[in-house]
Amino acid sequence: MANKIYQFSYDDQLDKDIHEWLKSIPRSRKAETVRHAIRFYIACNGGSNGIHMPSTCSADIIQPTKVFEKETKKKKPKLPIDGNF
Repeated sequence: MANKIYQFSYDDQLDKDIHEWLKSIPRSRKAETVRHAIRFYIACNGGSNGIHMPSTCSADIIQPTKVFEKETKKKKPKLPIDGNF
């Protein structure tokens, strides 16, 4: 079994999401992670030989932001002083 090296080019501004993702992967795990991503893509396409290239636009990819809802604290009811509940 021979090790093969495949290089690809990308634009660090146009493909900023890919650039940031690749930078976040430790060097020792980068090849393994990219192989896993390619296998995942193949499995999602049903293992077909056809290449599915979804149409893309030049707009930036917006990551969903988490919306934090303010928790309202329940107030304890005021109890009568005389002990009658």
